Amino acid sequence: MPPPSHSPLTSRPLRPALLRFSLLALLFVVQGLTIIGVLASERSHTEKIVQANAATLMHDLVARASDSTRRYLAPAVQAADLTRTRLQYGQLPLNDDARLEGEFLSVLCTTPEVENIYLARPDGSFVLMGRDPGHRVHGKRIVLTGGRRQVRLSEWTCTQQQLSAHVDPADTYDPRVRPWYRAAAVAQALVWTDPYVFFAKQIPGVTAAVALRDVQGHVRGIVGTDVALSALTGFLTRVPFSAHGAAVIGTAGGLAVAYPGIETVFGHSTRDLPRLMNLGRPVQQMYLNVQQGEPSGLQTFRVGQEAYYGLMQPLDIGHGRRWLVGVHAPASDFNGEVRAQYRRMQLTALAVGLLGFLLALPLLFRLNAPLQRLLRFGLHFQHAFHFTALLSRDGTLLEVNDAALRATLTPAREALGRRFWTLPWWQPVTDDVPLDPHRLEEAVRLAGQGDTVRFGIGLGRDPHDRREVDLTLRPVLDTAGRVAYIAAEGRDITEQQHLERSLRESEARLRTVLDGLDEGVLVQDAEGRLTSFNARAAHLFGGTLPDIVGHRLTDSDWEVLDTHGQPLDRQDLPSMVALRRGEPQSNVVVGLTRPRQPIMWLSVNARLLVRPDETLPFAVVSSFTDITDRRQTEARLAHQAQHDPLTGLPNRTLFQDRLRQALTTGRAGAVAFLDLDHFKAINDSLGHDVGDQLLRAVAERVTAELRPGDTVARMGGDEFTLILTDLARPDDVTDLAARLLATLERPFALDGEQVRVSASLGFACFPRDGHAPEDLLRHADTAMYHAKASGKNAARVYSTDMQNHRYVRAREYPYGDLQQALDRHEFVLHYQPIYDLHAGTLVGLEALLRWQHPERGLLGPEQFLPALETSGLIHPAGRWVLQQACREAAALPGGRAPISVAVNVSALQFERPDFVQDVRAALLAANLPPERLELELTEGLLMNDPLAVIERMHALQALGVRLSIDDFGTGYSSLSALRRLPVDRLKIDRSFVHEVGSDRRMVQAILSLARTLNLEVIAEGVESGAQLDLLRALGCDRVQGYHLSRAVPAHALPALIGGPALAGHRLPDTPA
Repeated sequence: MPPPSHSPLTSRPLRPALLRFSLLALLFVVQGLTIIGVLASERSHTEKIVQANAATLMHDLVARASDSTRRYLAPAVQAADLTRTRLQYGQLPLNDDARLEGEFLSVLCTTPEVENIYLARPDGSFVLMGRDPGHRVHGKRIVLTGGRRQVRLSEWTCTQQQLSAHVDPADTYDPRVRPWYRAAAVAQALVWTDPYVFFAKQIPGVTAAVALRDVQGHVRGIVGTDVALSALTGFLTRVPFSAHGAAVIGTAGGLAVAYPGIETVFGHSTRDLPRLMNLGRPVQQMYLNVQQGEPSGLQTFRVGQEAYYGLMQPLDIGHGRRWLVGVHAPASDFNGEVRAQYRRMQLTALAVGLLGFLLALPLLFRLNAPLQRLLRFGLHFQHAFHFTALLSRDGTLLEVNDAALRATLTPAREALGRRFWTLPWWQPVTDDVPLDPHRLEEAVRLAGQGDTVRFGIGLGRDPHDRREVDLTLRPVLDTAGRVAYIAAEGRDITEQQHLERSLRESEARLRTVLDGLDEGVLVQDAEGRLTSFNARAAHLFGGTLPDIVGHRLTDSDWEVLDTHGQPLDRQDLPSMVALRRGEPQSNVVVGLTRPRQPIMWLSVNARLLVRPDETLPFAVVSSFTDITDRRQTEARLAHQAQHDPLTGLPNRTLFQDRLRQALTTGRAGAVAFLDLDHFKAINDSLGHDVGDQLLRAVAERVTAELRPGDTVARMGGDEFTLILTDLARPDDVTDLAARLLATLERPFALDGEQVRVSASLGFACFPRDGHAPEDLLRHADTAMYHAKASGKNAARVYSTDMQNHRYVRAREYPYGDLQQALDRHEFVLHYQPIYDLHAGTLVGLEALLRWQHPERGLLGPEQFLPALETSGLIHPAGRWVLQQACREAAALPGGRAPISVAVNVSALQFERPDFVQDVRAALLAANLPPERLELELTEGLLMNDPLAVIERMHALQALGVRLSIDDFGTGYSSLSALRRLPVDRLKIDRSFVHEVGSDRRMVQAILSLARTLNLEVIAEGVESGAQLDLLRALGCDRVQGYHLSRAVPAHALPALIGGPALAGHRLPDTPA
């Protein structure tokens, strides 16, 4: 039988069946591959998310561990530095061990991070307070007494109660050999030690130590505060990390100093300090990377069957010490939830795929017509994943792709042929704005006219499952250029909108957090342009930041200052330095100011932002704190520490610092002491308030006379010091001295009173008189006392012969010893004879004061007389000398002629208003004729108040007392001045008598002047026969000196008076 023929009718059924089979197979393959691809992509994406999350969290853990460590160590640094500062400025006594124990006890009881706090001195003495269990504190004090060493131990409570105390003779502890002492002794600032074992507790720890130095840089003591590393480990244990994470902190030398929980990761114990190299290969490799300068990124490793992440980075704990911080955590802490979500997605994808496959079977038989349409509209329309449709010019829906039908759950038969704007799947974008069909109709009309229209609209039959699409209507032109169709394409932007909304919400949350910070925050891009800032920054900058967003901070009009107030290049702002060097900047102090605005001081930290898998930063974040108030407080405290609170002048500390600076320049200058005369009397009589006003007024007048570069300081009491710099000539000193004496002589109007005061000035010049500050101050002090000795209200410039001056040597005697000498009648008078050189007879005696000191024997006046003057005891002492000389002169035996007695009168004694009355009383009490009393006055006395002096001299002359000028030729007397004075004799100073053999001109001039004024001349200090012969030849009237006789006590005077007359040789000594 012939085979059946295959007509087109019999073959047609096979073609749809084959098509359905092919579509079924294609659907199965495409769906399977889609599910596999989606899962593979999601797995890869999940791994990246886990890695990114781990890197971010690990960096955050490292930052938290670093910040926690620095916070834990900071109290020890603050306690050591504050203690050193208080010791340096005298707020805490260096050698008061009991006071130091109390201060250290307060530190321990208020600072739990500090294990011990102590002070060690170069001589080995030591004060320590340390923490004991049970809230008690133990004390240790090493005391050196008379070359013996004693260790005293004690136990305290935080209520300052001492529980026990005893001496430990077996303790051999020497702080000077401990590592913290040696480290601080050679450093110029506070240092952290390497870890070491504490001496007493035998536990490992570190010490913050700082040296206390004197002005020459020598160590006066070392302050140390200990931090126990076991306590640091316990502190880090309480810092929140990940659920099962651990941290390790080590030194740059590779020693692990704190590692809470590390035994759970690596199996090590926390009772010792292992090396980082012994904590396992991952830690070892990260440590080696840090040592080689390579950044240690996120690393993965396994411990047993568990996967771990690790990160190690440098940790700068400050003061030149860098540690390392590493954080380790199991991967399960980061990816557990993501892994679970991935498994749920696998199951969901498998279920959706199976359901989709089952639901697709009934539809296979209805796919012929869609397939023909798909072939007709081309591959683009067929494979489009977005909403795609074809409209007629009047908006009728001609074709729509499967993506649109699936998204809207609308059968094609319900959609095709309908007007586009009447389709049931359109929804408003949000529920707040209702859908406007006329807008969609107008868009179709415009597209039919040749315009392209784009807008957003909601898509979906269910309002709760609405998709947001970006819909575009484009005209499709025929070959004639006319609109033939309208192509509609909608891109699903639902996820994008959700992401953008989430991003905006995240930014809003971040903005809320940043605006709530007390610190200002600025964000700059890699080029230094400002991109954002928080509210605190806007407040600190006064609203100028919005104007410079998008611009570089270096282009602003803010002037930048460094921590010392010097101008700083804007390129050296911490953020710019961080970008330039590629490393963060911490705690950088800068000042910002604008015209007519005060300086704003900021403490700035700059941190770089780097994207994962990139090396260059894309931004820098600067956080800063306004420390203006703190700087002002520090400046105020520094000013108070270096200035006198009463006058505002520099105090002793600042004066010595400026003196050292002046000496380093090598240029000529001078140092001066200025002491007010009779200030104590003013202060006692008018009150301390007036005394304080006087000191302030004196400070103002002295300051007004100085140049801008000079310094005046108050050393205490009524004593001031001056520094004169860049002196062009020596006369500058004397000129200034004259101006200062003149300005201080002018009366002061104080509290309704007219107060007069004078001053004594002493100058020492450098480099002539020395290079060391202490030498110059001593020399200026010597010159000042020399000025006081000359009658006060005077100025003297130091010379080397002043060192032997009697006033310098006498200052060793205090007031109490002098008062006691008066009360016990230890002062006695000796007498030196005065001879008439022509007649050879004894004509007078000079009364000379001596002190029969109970320990030092008989002392001359040059050793104690200045002390009498400066103490004010010169008045009772001078009154006693006057009375005693009159009594002993009246008791002398009679001779060939009455013998007069000469008494030296101090300028201070002569200036007293009752001096004339004292002289009259002494004469009457002794019944001594006035003509037998001669008062010797110095030339310097005439410079103070000439009119008052002359008036008082006339009053004395009216009593019948004779007057003479002592040490004539050394002062300022002139012929015109002498003519006005009621004096009887001139006494040639012994310095001219000593030189009469080599230069007799001065003696001749004095003798000539005396003859002109009809005055007698006495030469004192005659020590050789040659001098005596020359004086006789020159016509001198009277002589005295060792060549003739030494001064003798009163009981030896009768023998002296009854002895031989003056011959051509020296008389034999009269026994004392």
